[in-house]
Amino acid sequence: RIMVGHLGEGSLAGVGIGQMIFFALVVGLSAVGIGVVALVARQVGAGDREEAGRILGQGVMFGTLITIFLSLLGIFLARPLFQLLQSPPEVINEGVKFIRIVFLGLAPASIAFFLSAGLRGAGDTRTPMIIVTVCNMINLILQYLLIFGKAGFPRFGIVGAGVAMVVGFCLAILAFFVLFASRRSIIPIYFSGFKLNWQIVWRIVRIGGPTAIEWELIQIGLISFISIINHFGTEPSASYVIGITILPFAQIPAMAYRASVTTMVGIFLGAKRPDLAEKSIKANVRYCLIWMGILAVVLFSSARFIISYLFPASSFYTKGLAELYIKVIAICLPLVAVSFINAGGLRGAGATKIPMVIQGVGMYVF
Repeated sequence: RIMVGHLGEGSLAGVGIGQMIFFALVVGLSAVGIGVVALVARQVGAGDREEAGRILGQGVMFGTLITIFLSLLGIFLARPLFQLLQSPPEVINEGVKFIRIVFLGLAPASIAFFLSAGLRGAGDTRTPMIIVTVCNMINLILQYLLIFGKAGFPRFGIVGAGVAMVVGFCLAILAFFVLFASRRSIIPIYFSGFKLNWQIVWRIVRIGGPTAIEWELIQIGLISFISIINHFGTEPSASYVIGITILPFAQIPAMAYRASVTTMVGIFLGAKRPDLAEKSIKANVRYCLIWMGILAVVLFSSARFIISYLFPASSFYTKGLAELYIKVIAICLPLVAVSFINAGGLRGAGATKIPMVIQGVGMYVF
């Protein structure tokens, strides 16, 4: 989004809204990811890595089938969804081009997500981090080359952003394939003759389903906000996109500790040590609060500078609205830490319905 912001506010809003539509359609895949993490962690904690490998294989196969359906759905519904949100014409034209390309790369992105979930559930968070980091760096380089037409590459604009993302997805799945094929992964993966075991699939969906609903509620809420903001024109839409572009960077520590506590709770409960599971939640909350408190101060005090540096092409009015949004978010970051970690701990224990209810009430009541 930062690079696309240099192309104009129409392109920026198109990519931002397009990504929200993308995540709203594919967030159901989180049901598979969360289910895989929780069940793999339990089996690893109990010392049964073979069963963990079977669960991972079933999760990848089942998730891939859902992915194919969602890819086709997203490609054909791209323009109607933008129109449903009452986006300005220039935003629709730019966003549709971007989102259709991204949906073409959904399959490799999803498979990489499932394999990463399996490794994290087994306690290996470093390998997925390395693979994702390297692929994201390549993605950023390609985005620069393809968006702006540098180093002899043609200038594709917003289309280049989508192509770069798809290439990054494909590189990630290739890296995971090499890892598992070389048998260097912390757990194996078994596909059981490429036949679905509906008993395992149901266990995955039963645990991950509430989380998918929870995250779907979040995405629908965000899209509802943007549909309201779109009534005020392109500049307010762009300012909102700027805000939700910067927000995930502020949430990185909370997301990292959330992933940590989900795995730790699952492993400790699998090993019949609920006392250690409880201690891991308290420790992760404590450390996450420190990081999020520091980020809150930095973000609040430097919001204008960050916006001007990352989005220099945006108007003064757009920057002002985005600054207000970011400062409000900064004040809430310590609360985000407590929420993320406790929700992650509950998911690791398989109690995914409680975070779903809390998130739904928070999003739509308050």
